[in-house]
Amino acid sequence: MFDEPLSNLDAKLRVSMRVRLTELHRQLRHEGVSATMVYVTHDQIEAMTMGDRICVLNGGRIMQVDTPGNIYHHPRNKFVAGFIGNPAMNIMLLDIEPGTRGLRLADNLILPLNTRLSNLLEQYPHSSVWFGIRSEAIQLASQHDVSAFDAHITNVERMGNEDLLHFDIGEQHMILRINSSPDWAPLPGESIKVKFNLEAAFLFDKKHEENLA
Repeated sequence: MFDEPLSNLDAKLRVSMRVRLTELHRQLRHEGVSATMVYVTHDQIEAMTMGDRICVLNGGRIMQVDTPGNIYHHPRNKFVAGFIGNPAMNIMLLDIEPGTRGLRLADNLILPLNTRLSNLLEQYPHSSVWFGIRSEAIQLASQHDVSAFDAHITNVERMGNEDLLHFDIGEQHMILRINSSPDWAPLPGESIKVKFNLEAAFLFDKKHEENLA
């Protein structure tokens, strides 16, 4: 049983100890030793990199028990989706446009849904739904792409190998992740165009916040 054993270490030592503990666990299993480890942490990186299975808790209640890959790619509910991932998943409550199966991003902006997402709303009883999409599933688009959305950069976090662009579409605030480039350094106040990879998007029930998929 490990109860946040690395929480007081500096960042560099924490990384090396994560690797060492994982290697030790693998070595014990290879030698046939019963080596089940329960590791308690608030650090999602530790959970995702060290765990074979992860149990996500919220207020003492189990939200999901699954592999790291399924926790990330198939979150059971809105809490798990927003808790796992850095930056956190973009999640917003959007009205469903009657008849078109699109979602209203702003007063005059409709996000058309693909067949998969439209089918999830066929028997859906509410007029709005939680829409979730991760930062890597939003892409920059050409200024001439008529299917893309105009966006306004509000902040830029430069991480070295990548940049996190905070941007607004109407009143909706989102974050997208791009590889940094010496040829273009985006700045707050600039206008961009963005597209959404809806194959990687999620819909969550407005009331119960369960994944509709």
